[in-house]
Parts: sequence; structure tokens; C-alpha cells
Amino acid sequence: MRARIHTLDPAAMVVGIGLGLTMALGLAAAAGPAPELRKVHALLVVDTMSSLAESVKVDGERMERLLYNNLPADRSEIRVLTGKDVSAEGILAYYRTLKVTPNDALLFYYAGHGATDPEKGQFLALHELKAKPLIRGDLRRAMEQNRPGLIVIITDCCSDRHPLPGKMRRIYEEEGRARAIQPVLRCLLYQSRGVVDITASSGNAAFGDDHEGGIFTRSIDKLVRGGIENLDADRDGFVSWPEFFARVQKETQGTFVTWANRQRALGEDVDQKSQKPRAFSLGSIGGAVPVRLRNDHNTPVDYQYRWVGHPSWESGRLAPHGIAEHAPPADGTARPTALEVRYEGGKTAQLQPGKTYRFHDAKTPRNSHDPSEGSSAPH
Repeated sequence: MRARIHTLDPAAMVVGIGLGLTMALGLAAAAGPAPELRKVHALLVVDTMSSLAESVKVDGERMERLLYNNLPADRSEIRVLTGKDVSAEGILAYYRTLKVTPNDALLFYYAGHGATDPEKGQFLALHELKAKPLIRGDLRRAMEQNRPGLIVIITDCCSDRHPLPGKMRRIYEEEGRARAIQPVLRCLLYQSRGVVDITASSGNAAFGDDHEGGIFTRSIDKLVRGGIENLDADRDGFVSWPEFFARVQKETQGTFVTWANRQRALGEDVDQKSQKPRAFSLGSIGGAVPVRLRNDHNTPVDYQYRWVGHPSWESGRLAPHGIAEHAPPADGTARPTALEVRYEGGKTAQLQPGKTYRFHDAKTPRNSHDPSEGSSAPH
């Protein structure tokens, strides 16, 4: 058995009120499915130089086969890093040199150890910290630099490992390279926009084993292969990331309960009652345009926020020089016109979607006039 620890990256903390999930936009999109992106560039990082080696091998192979068997070669590029090739500099260098346009999508998947620094946020503990760790915020910024049409970050991060009885086996049949894009992946990777950033649990442990790999990864794999009809909650023929993630949460939680009961029967100590995946952001929804916050202060900034018309406040925290993006909730209500932000002992401000606001030394959010950011969301 293994337990994987995930907690929030303060630099990426944003909340979608209606669904109880975090949502953010990197790019605005039209209502309904957008035109298909040209190509998906997938980087799969499997940290086999850790105590989780056998388990993450299963995860990496599962994810590689899911993409290889369901995305045609001319519409995707899949690169896998394992062993000594896994390094923070190598990952960041890949994105620095990758040539992409707004017509491309970037997919990053990681299986290995993870932890959280109170100031720098969540990081990937590469080689169990025998190598330089990769800060989640640094990864996201590297992926954003060329403004691709879609960014997807999926991490199944680990904390420790407890071997279970049983021999390793190969769990995949060779299906061959796809000739067409699988329908669910078409929706999620080619017709979505913005930034999607999800991880395996909500501030506590995430579990898996050497035989089947991570519960989170196997849940994603199962749902994608199950087809659109099992995921399309609103029956519009399109699977959005919020629809998909809601099912991933349910599937992961249900699988965990069954798995944990089985392990307890085998004498394993599983004291956690639930594993619920967490979303930092879930991409563009129905033309929603975000409010972007930047912290130019040298210390973290704590604040509260809510969309106009919603009764409850949510808490946020920006790491030094961190960025957060808040998109209106897709809960069926009228689109709110402003984001209310409460900061510095009760001061409030109403911020307009499509603009960037900065917390300066006085910790006051001001409209950004930085030409590199602009006053409206990029299209």
C-alpha cells in the first residue's frame, strides 16, 4: 500500500462557488464546445527512482496506453520521462523549447512523491528530494509562457509506500495506435480551453498499490474508456471538465472505500475514511471570463472573495508573486458582473472580469496596466 499526500498550492488557489470546486481560466472560450485544437503535446513524468517505483510504473503505463491507444499520431505527441531523465530542469526545459501556438494543448501528468511548502506551495518531490523539487507554480508558469489553447495538469503525487502481497503483472493489452480521436478525449483535450489543474486528494493522503497503481489514475482511465454517455450530465453531447471531474471525484471516492475495506481485511492499516480529488482549476466554461489577481508583495496575501449575488465568502491565499484566476461559477444562475474581494482587515473592492489586478506593497488590488498582461483576457 502507499499513501500520497496532496495539499493546496497557495499561488493557484481559486474557487468555483456553485460546484464546490476550484475553477480558473487561462483563455476565454465561446459557449459550448470550441473548435478542435490542432495537437496535444503530452509529457508523462513517472518517478521510478523513488520508493514507489513499481506502483508508479503501473500508473505511467496506464496513462501512456490511454493516450497512445486513443489519440492518433498526427494529432498528438507523447513523451515519457522516467528514471534519471526525471528532473525539474529537464521538465522546465522541455516547455521552454517546445514550439506551441494557441491551437495546441499541453498535458502534463506526474506519478511520484509530492509535498507542500508553506510559502512556495505544492511541489513534486522528485527522487524523494534527492533531486531538486519542482514547484507546481513554476511548472504552470512554464506551460503558460507560449499561451497554448489548453493546459492540463494532472498529478498523482505520493507520500509513502507500504508494499502489498501479490506479484506484478502487465495489465494492458496492446491495442495499437489510434486512427481517430477517442470521443471523451476529443472533448477534454481538443475542444476545451483554459487551464485545468487537478490532483488526487484534498489536503490528505491519496492511495494506491503496486498491483493496480493509484486509485486516482485508474479512475480517470476507467471513466475515459467508459464513453461520453456515462459522463455527459447535461446531455448536450459534450463532456466538459467540470462534468468529468465531478465523476472522477465520485469514482475515486467509491473505489477508495472498496479498496480500503479490502486492505483492512488483509491486515493493512488504512485509517483514512475518504479520498476526494481536488481541482485547482477546471478550464473555460460557457464563455466565462476570469478575474486575475497578482501578488507583487514579498509576503503571502490572504483575502476573501465571492461573486456578486452569492451569499458566502471563500478564502484565498496568494504566495509572493503568485497568480490566481477566478471564473464565474457555472451553477445555472445569471452570470455575475463582478468579483467582490475583501482584504486587509475588512476592506472590500469589486473587480471586473477580464482584467488583472495586483496586490502592491499596501496589499490593495489595483487594475493592472502591465502591457504584458493587458486589461482583458486573451482570446
